[in-house]
Amino acid sequence: MTVLDVRGLTLIADYFVLCTGNSPTHIRAIAEGVQEKLRERFNLRTKPEGVAESEWVVMDYGDVIAHIFSAEVRQFYDLEGLWADARRTSWTPAAVLVK
Repeated sequence: MTVLDVRGLTLIADYFVLCTGNSPTHIRAIAEGVQEKLRERFNLRTKPEGVAESEWVVMDYGDVIAHIFSAEVRQFYDLEGLWADARRTSWTPAAVLVK
């Protein structure tokens, strides 16, 4: 997983979270897990754009936008390259999502 700090580079969000799923089922499971945990822990809700079968799901939480890709789609769109000026930041999912 990669977290890009895009503050000062765009007005649409502060962070982009990029992760890769191994299959459409895995992509869907990641998206559902993110939705469930953020709803349970922080009462945050969003409707994902895209479907796992399209190999790219986007979840907009305002200041944070999560992108869940297949490896091929992630490489093709190269958001890390597109946002090369963004600072990469570390983030431990367990610290936020695990009860």
